[in-house]
Amino acid sequence: MVCLSIGELVSIGEDKWRYRDWLKGEDGEKFWCIGFIPYEGIVDVDWEGDKYYDYPHVVCHFDQTHKQPYERIFAASGSSTRRRTSPKSWTSRPCGRPARSMA
Repeated sequence: MVCLSIGELVSIGEDKWRYRDWLKGEDGEKFWCIGFIPYEGIVDVDWEGDKYYDYPHVVCHFDQTHKQPYERIFAASGSSTRRRTSPKSWTSRPCGRPARSMA
């Protein structure tokens, strides 16, 4: 599992979400976008990092859906015991380019 992003979402209907508008002062629900990389897809781990980022780097094959390394993407929110599976439209999008509406 790798954390792809952390943000806040606002519900806009049943199973529909969008990023909060912080300029308007909206409150959102904090979430963590988690990518699951299959063990077989990991080539190497550089535990030391590099001169730019001093945390581990995972080197993996980009052979999953949309040429990504993740077999699935998951949105976790609230406490660590309460999790919500990401909507279908989110999992079908490349990471870093979420839909305006999360459903």
